[in-house]
Amino acid sequence: MSVSYSEISTGTAYYSSTFTQYDTDYNGTAAVQEAYTVLYASPTTYKVEISESQGQSILNATTWVLKSGTALAYSYLGQNITGPEATGLYEGLMTPFFTESEYAILVQTLTTANGVHNSNQGTARIGSAMVSLTNYTAETVPLTLPICDGSITLSASSVQVGAVQGTALSLLTELNVSGFETYNYHTNQISLLSFRLLSLSLASPPT
Repeated sequence: MSVSYSEISTGTAYYSSTFTQYDTDYNGTAAVQEAYTVLYASPTTYKVEISESQGQSILNATTWVLKSGTALAYSYLGQNITGPEATGLYEGLMTPFFTESEYAILVQTLTTANGVHNSNQGTARIGSAMVSLTNYTAETVPLTLPICDGSITLSASSVQVGAVQGTALSLLTELNVSGFETYNYHTNQISLLSFRLLSLSLASPPT
């Protein structure tokens, strides 16, 4: 699977990960394209290759990850890192996939709100997978959605969801939103947040 993610925003954003939760000032543009490939899967562990490109910078790493999400080892530039540090590095590198990992909450919130309708259903090939697509657009804006201890007010919102043919899998295939979010008494202006699923291939089941 590979994705592209970009955000232009200003203000104070809230971040949460396994080890830390904090507010931080953010001002500027973030844009990244990332690919995640399962090299092999055992009953307990995935061997994963991650490639990230950001501007002219390219990073390639290999990680061994338990199916619980804990990284056993992280290999980069000949260095092999283990323990909690490996998990932290792995989670940091997987940040562009966070939007996809929040699929159930995000799609439920953005596609069932009042003033949102679905249209333009069709089928497309994304990578090697055939995907049935449904688009959701907010007709009436601004659209304010409550979130835990805060809210998001959208001035524009378009969401595309894909059902992968031959499986029970549904994925977020495209997201474009703008507006602002309020959390913990801070406001973050989102000029544009864009997410797109670029490629998808289905892994063979472990033997």
